[in-house]
Amino acid sequence: LTIADYDEDAGTVTVVVQALGRSTAEMRDHYEEGDEFADFVGPLGMPTEIEPVTPAGSRHVVLVGGGLGVAPVFPQLRAFKQAGWRTTAIVGFRSADLQFWTDRLAEWADDLIVCTDDGSFGRPGLVTEALADVVAGDEPPDLAVAIGPMVMMRACSEVTRPAGVHTMVSLNTIMVDGTGMCGSCRVTVDGVTRFACTEGPDFDAHHVDFDELLTRQRRFRTEEQSAAADYAHRCEVEQQLFVEGRRTYKKLREIEPTRVPMAVRDPAARSRTFDEVSLGYTLSEALREAERCLQCSRPTCISGCPVEIDIPRFIRHLLVKDVDGALGVIREASILPSVCGRVCPQETQCESQCVISKRMEPVAIGRLERFVGDHGHVEPEKVAASIGKRVAIVGSGPAGLACAADLARAGVDVTVFEALHVAGGVLRYGIPSFRLPREIIDREVDGLLALGVKIETDKVVGRTFTVQDLMERRGFDAVFLGVGAGAPSFLGIPGENAGRVVS
Repeated sequence: LTIADYDEDAGTVTVVVQALGRSTAEMRDHYEEGDEFADFVGPLGMPTEIEPVTPAGSRHVVLVGGGLGVAPVFPQLRAFKQAGWRTTAIVGFRSADLQFWTDRLAEWADDLIVCTDDGSFGRPGLVTEALADVVAGDEPPDLAVAIGPMVMMRACSEVTRPAGVHTMVSLNTIMVDGTGMCGSCRVTVDGVTRFACTEGPDFDAHHVDFDELLTRQRRFRTEEQSAAADYAHRCEVEQQLFVEGRRTYKKLREIEPTRVPMAVRDPAARSRTFDEVSLGYTLSEALREAERCLQCSRPTCISGCPVEIDIPRFIRHLLVKDVDGALGVIREASILPSVCGRVCPQETQCESQCVISKRMEPVAIGRLERFVGDHGHVEPEKVAASIGKRVAIVGSGPAGLACAADLARAGVDVTVFEALHVAGGVLRYGIPSFRLPREIIDREVDGLLALGVKIETDKVVGRTFTVQDLMERRGFDAVFLGVGAGAPSFLGIPGENAGRVVS
């Protein structure tokens, strides 16, 4: 990502993008030349200081750009020319079809030398050969500036060193890593550690430790290669499942026979706390488990779900790392993904209907739902316009909350009455926190409040007021009873009523 030009009046910068890693590949694939970003953070480092020259042309600068380095050469070339310098620009490309902006460079260069590795445009050969000719010419430069690949900048430094030409290099290449992979932007200059992102990017080339710098550049190679491979895989999956609409897109032999294990809290730790035992999937674990889904053309798992979540569709979104999109699919049918992903009996419902369960372990649908519910984010829903109806819901357990969500979305004025002092019903009072953390319940309830649902606690319907009172005196058009089964079942074993036994 290189700033190639700017418009001070418009307050914009022109950026050249070269697709090297995952992020820039995404930019290449989703944006066209000429598109705009609202905001651009940068550049890092210090501005380049260019000394005005009088009389004009009395000092000579040669600027060398290689590949993407041609982009930042342009504004410096223009600034040197405007400051009165005699300018020579040497730019290099691998071939003619990769060259760009040579016409713009020609406007500000007294001499422009274009080199291509294969000789398909301009002068054949490397920029260092052209630089050597300029240094040895009748008007040797007073200053050389090199911007481009690290190897090229080091080679330019060695060309100018014997002639004593002051040479500056702009270490943009390590700053690109430095913005997202902090630690790569360190550089040793005259034996002292400097930072391109704060003190650079311009440094005296003859004092830079290029050997060390080239080693540091390889620091994130493995991670970048892995990210690039992951991005290519996601693009392929997106093409198959979203663009082409393929289903049953893989064979059973390509699927891991067992589900991805989910980490749990160490027994020694859980014996001293009621913190959640099951810790959930990481992103990489969720993606690996999602890969086990065949994306069946006839998904029987949907009929196994009481609310008929479109399970293959939410997993499709997860496969391409669209966690927010996956959450949006789930919320079309269920307002409680984080709760249901934890406590719903998937093993006897959706997972028991999974096609691959006939040959191997079924897809861990509940674990994937939990991951999406915990990590996804959706914008506040737009509820339908009011239809002028009011509904009272008695009980704030899962039935009452689900009913409230559906009615609120349909434009109904909904009030939930809960006998206890906090909403949640059996979710809060019937399931221990090591199975269902209280903050998960609170978050799901907050989602209902965002839909406009009102919740009144400490209201014992049948005692505080009756159903008839709700209909006749408080003006509700309907009442939904979701009171649940308030009395627990007991094991009938000695000690179950002891003080530290929870039921």
